[in-house]
Amino acid sequence: MNVQLVITTMNRPAELVKAVEAALLSDLPLAGITVIDNSPDNYAQGLVGDTAFVITLPHAAGLGPCLNLAFALYDDYLICQNDDVVVHTSTLRALVDAADGQPENSLFYGNHDDESMFSLFLLRKQAFLEVGGFDPSIWPIYYDDIDFLRRFTLLGYSPVTVASAVYGHVKNATINAFDAPRRELHDRQFARNEEYYRLKWGGLKFKETFVTPFNGERPVVSPLIKV
Repeated sequence: MNVQLVITTMNRPAELVKAVEAALLSDLPLAGITVIDNSPDNYAQGLVGDTAFVITLPHAAGLGPCLNLAFALYDDYLICQNDDVVVHTSTLRALVDAADGQPENSLFYGNHDDESMFSLFLLRKQAFLEVGGFDPSIWPIYYDDIDFLRRFTLLGYSPVTVASAVYGHVKNATINAFDAPRRELHDRQFARNEEYYRLKWGGLKFKETFVTPFNGERPVVSPLIKV
């Protein structure tokens, strides 16, 4: 069995160390751990050493492009997680066991406080290719997962939450630590991506009215906010 774990990281070195240390204790044999360093500081290699394969990006590409890169590199079982996720010993095995037992399904979420989120998931590459990957026009995050899920479900797929794939995740910890200027930038980025999603699908989550992006018309959207 070839199972690759991919961890994307940006500006959270302490969390990354915990994430890798937890993954190394998994009772599921991994083909490898790949860390995609999406930070301008490029700190990952110095922290994880030879415990993981590190891909250092020359600029902050955003979460979606990082995940697209991971699926371009690997096949078979690909598990993706955020850098602020701490898996339990049996978490990754539970995801793989669920995928083995449900070949008709393609997307399997981990379980955090009975919530299904893209902070930890297993996705079959064939479904990823059918959906078309994550939209790079959503930067750096916020609505990239919702957009992917919209296209995924339009193809007739349904995600599966694996109740036994429990993990730790401190939601909003990074946002809560922002200073005032960084919080203002975050809020503008979120608002831009929210508006982009509304224009793309004719409504926000669960209120979409389009079944094709931008209703098949040429989109006019605001530019990305990268300042």
